[in-house]
Amino acid sequence: MSLIGGAGGINPTASSPLTQYVWANQWNGNVDFGSDATISIKSTPQSNTMAGQWSMDGLNTFKTSGLSSTLMAIPRQSEEVEKFMSDLFNSRSQVQFQVTNSNGSVLNGSTGAVVNGGSNNNGNVPTDFATLSVLDKNNRSVVFNGKIKPSVKFNSPGEIEFFEIRPNNLNNLNINSNTPFIIRQVFIDSNGIQRSVSDWKPYFNQINDLNGLNQNESIGVRVKKFVIKNNNNQNNNQNNNQAQQDQFAYFLDLIFSRTTLN
Repeated sequence: MSLIGGAGGINPTASSPLTQYVWANQWNGNVDFGSDATISIKSTPQSNTMAGQWSMDGLNTFKTSGLSSTLMAIPRQSEEVEKFMSDLFNSRSQVQFQVTNSNGSVLNGSTGAVVNGGSNNNGNVPTDFATLSVLDKNNRSVVFNGKIKPSVKFNSPGEIEFFEIRPNNLNNLNINSNTPFIIRQVFIDSNGIQRSVSDWKPYFNQINDLNGLNQNESIGVRVKKFVIKNNNNQNNNQNNNQAQQDQFAYFLDLIFSRTTLN
């Protein structure tokens, strides 16, 4: 039975603070409550991905559907964490939760409005970080640390772009830079066919959430580009190249290729 719509159905509240953050557990896994009523759970970096539906089930409670899962073989420790996360989120109703922003303010579970506590709340503007407490079936609190989603921070779905990144010391391109990696944009059409590439440039770690670059590897990445709205542009002419970079924020969406270099 669907949790969405229909007679007596409860539609999830897109403005719930649950949807504004990606919630990390203590094992470096995460939970993503989508504003489209989907829920995605990665218990650890090595675990399977579980997915289902969710909706608000009261002011500060939610419910979930049964979860489907990928079926990869995973380490024993990841299996144990996966079972714990499944018990916490699989086919549950009236799950009590509380979201507290980084100012110490408790938020309304449906609207994100400040309920009490904290300081410098700046209205209902989400803070970059928050904490989520979820009660398990035995009424024990399980805590997650939230990092704001770029689409919420920049109030935009973002624009998809593609790039290739490779070590600077494994090329004959004469890139005059001390940066360990170089980057170029890859232009791909709507059919997924590469049409052209830009010139190589030094890579200054502009892509958020992209970690662990390998000195013997070239990677292809799909990123989301967000416009940084800045009303203080009077100093931008001091350095046109830097101003161009500062207009946008890039976040990793997918690593779609890896090539080992000799």
